[in-house]
Formats: sequence, C-alpha cells, structure tokens
Amino acid sequence: MKKHVYLFAVVIFVLYAFGAQEVVADQLPLGYFLQEAGNKCDVYFTLEGAYEGTTYSSMLLGQRVTSQGLPADVESLIFALTNSIPNLTVKADAANKLIYHIMDKRLLASKDYVMNEVLESVKFDGNAAGLVDRIKEKLPRLSNQSFGQAPVLVINNTTGIALDAKTVSVRDALSNGVNLVGYNRLVWTSFTSLETYQTMVHFLGQLPRSEH
Repeated sequence: MKKHVYLFAVVIFVLYAFGAQEVVADQLPLGYFLQEAGNKCDVYFTLEGAYEGTTYSSMLLGQRVTSQGLPADVESLIFALTNSIPNLTVKADAANKLIYHIMDKRLLASKDYVMNEVLESVKFDGNAAGLVDRIKEKLPRLSNQSFGQAPVLVINNTTGIALDAKTVSVRDALSNGVNLVGYNRLVWTSFTSLETYQTMVHFLGQLPRSEH
C-alpha cells in the first residue's frame, strides 16, 4: 500500500441537536468525503458510528478529513483513513467487492452488536424501511432512523431492496440487495449506543439523475 501523507483527520465535537459544526478550510465531514472518494475509486461505503450518552451523534461522522489530494486507489484510501482516525476499521463486504464497511471498532468488541448477527435466511423484495422492520422482528436492537441531523445528507428509507440470501450478516443483508447503479456512494449509515447497543440505520438513496 502506498503511504499518503497529505490525508489527516481532526477530531471535532459536533452539536448534532442544533445542526452546528465547526467549519475548517479544505475539510469535509467523513460522510461527504467518502462520497467524493467513492466517485474517484469507483467503490461504495457504509458507515457504522457509535455514540455515548443520549445524543444521537457518531464520532466517525463527526470526523473531518482533508478534501485535498484524494488517494488514487481504494487500498491507499483505507490505509490513510485507518491510520488517521481513532477507532476506525474497514471490512470488505463478503459478497460485493465494490462495498467497504467503515466501522467504529469499539462496536465490534461487543457480542450485542446487531450488525454482526447472522441471519439464517432472508428473502425480501421491497424498500429499505421494510427490510429493517423485517430484521427487527428477530433482532429488536435494530430500527430505522427517525431523525435528520448534520452531517446526515438525506433520509431515505424508500430505497428498493431485493435480496435472497442464506447465512448472511445483518450488515451484508442491508447492503447486498441495493441496486448500486446511480446510487449514493455512501449506501447507508448507522448510529449505535455504546450503552444499550440499540442501532438505527438509514439509507441515503439514489442520486438525482443529473448526478448519475
């Protein structure tokens, strides 16, 4: 992997309840940055953040990264991010080589984290909200996000999902049924409490036609 010295991250505290955030020149919230990186490297991401207390914030979403000098390939991008942002780890999707899951590694240490649960069989054809509700019947810790706060871009649970899979993690079930043609490079994000391990997920949806 190539080392890129021009990518760095600065920890900021985001006041999500009021939609306020520090503005730093040439830096983007991680969610926006991943969309630009996905366009350049022709890959897609999901982003799993964690929060403490009662504030629905994600320290990963609250990270800001420089928007200058994007790495030219996904391996260099992952190397730079994992070496710049605390608690960040990346896992390739088990079924789709174009999808990379960016996660707060603190979540992975808990047996209660819903994204790691394995579903024996999932057959579904509908929208994202319906799939989340279906999974919630078996795993009550998962739910649809019901709020919109910076730096969340779009709340979109109408994303179409067609899935027929066996022995699949919740993470991959949420990802692999999405038609990625014309889709946002950040497929979905989730927020998980480090106290209760309740997880809320939302899908960012199709891009406007002019951006396809």
